[in-house]
Amino acid sequence: MADYHTTYKRAEGESTQWEDIQRRLGNFAPADPVHKPDPFAPAAEEEHNKGWLDNKSPEELEDLEDETGDDTFLDQYRQQRLQELKTASASLSFGNLREIQRSEWLAEVTNAGTEVWVVVHLFKDNVPDCKIMTQCLQELAKKHSQTKFLQIISTEAISSFPDRNLPTLLVYHDTRCIQNLPGLALFGGKRSSPESVAYVLNRFGPICRKPGEGCDQEALTTEIKTLLEKLAAAHKQQTEGL
Repeated sequence: MADYHTTYKRAEGESTQWEDIQRRLGNFAPADPVHKPDPFAPAAEEEHNKGWLDNKSPEELEDLEDETGDDTFLDQYRQQRLQELKTASASLSFGNLREIQRSEWLAEVTNAGTEVWVVVHLFKDNVPDCKIMTQCLQELAKKHSQTKFLQIISTEAISSFPDRNLPTLLVYHDTRCIQNLPGLALFGGKRSSPESVAYVLNRFGPICRKPGEGCDQEALTTEIKTLLEKLAAAHKQQTEGL
C-alpha cells in the first residue's frame, strides 16, 4: 500500500512561541526579514480627451475603435475635428475685393501665408481706368475665393507712386512680390474684362483657377477662347451702337 503523508510548510516569517523565546534569550539567530510586496496601486488610466486622441496614430485610433464597445467619445471627436477642418478651410476662403490700410500691409499681404496667392490693386478713385479694374477684380474675387484680392490707395502704399501707372496690380506669393503689372493696356485697355485680367494673372500661377485645376495647354486654350469671345461680343456691341 502506498504511504501517503502530508508535509506542512510554514509561511515565510512564521515562527513558534518557543522559537521566539529562544531568540530573545540569544540562543537562536535573528529571523530573516520578511519580504513585503509593494502596496497595490492600479495604473492611472489615460484621460480620454482631445489631446489624448491627437497623440494617437491612425493605426492606434483604428485599434481603439475596434477595442471599445462605446464609441460615443470617438464620434464626438470626429465631429469636432470636422468642424475644425471646416473652420480652417473657411479661413483660407476670401470671396471679395477688400480695401486695406497701410498698417495692414504686413499682415494681409506679406504674411498672408505660404499657400495663399495675393493680388493687390493700387488705385485712386479719380482715375477712370482704376474703376474698370476694380469691377473686374470684384467679379474675380467672387469666383476664385481661394485667392486674396485686396486694394489700397496707391499713395498710401507708396507715397510717391505716379498716377500714370494706375491701375497697378501686385502679385504676392510666399511673402514675396513676384510680379508688378502697371497700367490697364496689358489687360485689354478700356475693353478689359474679368476674363482678360484672369488670363494675364494665370501666367504667373494658379491665381484665377478652381482648386485642383491644372495649368495645362487645354486650360490655357479654353481661357483664350473665352477671352476672344468676350472681346468679339464687346466689339460687336460697340459697332452696333455707332
